[in-house]
Amino acid sequence: NTQAIYTVQLVARVPGYLEKVLFQDGQMVEKGQPLFVIQQNTYEDNLRQAEATVSQYRAQVEYAAAQLTRYSDLVQRNAAAKSDVDNWRNQRDVAQANLRAAEAQRDLAQLNLSYTDIRAPFNGRIDRRLVDPGNLVGAGQNTVLAEINQIDPIYVYFTISDTDLGRLLRGTPWTPGRTSSTKWPVFAGLP
Repeated sequence: NTQAIYTVQLVARVPGYLEKVLFQDGQMVEKGQPLFVIQQNTYEDNLRQAEATVSQYRAQVEYAAAQLTRYSDLVQRNAAAKSDVDNWRNQRDVAQANLRAAEAQRDLAQLNLSYTDIRAPFNGRIDRRLVDPGNLVGAGQNTVLAEINQIDPIYVYFTISDTDLGRLLRGTPWTPGRTSSTKWPVFAGLP
């Protein structure tokens, strides 16, 4: 019996309509080869929106930092209240926290966009597609799109008769339950 070393079910990680299937059923595929495309426009818009939010909070950080510097100088000249400095320090700190949150949302939007382009994780043979273009995938359930198997190298499982095992072990010190460091070459082929 033979078995693939690696077998992966390709699953839609984000919801959307399956737009493209970029392989033929049963085809050999290379690692990194594009296989499926899930609708990307929503995720591209989410990324642009997240980038705009990052820009907005970056501007707020810069403004609050400038105001903090300005009021800190005015307090030293007794031209402003210390509470104004505290207020601008607080606004700068809040803006910095908002910026970090916006950057995390941008990174998440980028990650979700990357999930719309499904690629082969290794060289192997891809099975038939399980979903046709136009279907909604990844919405509330794990939608398996296809399965890919690495077939070079592969595992080969076989049985050996007691007679053949005895012939192999003749002249070799061996006791049940103990392994031997002796290695015998095994060849497999198709008839």
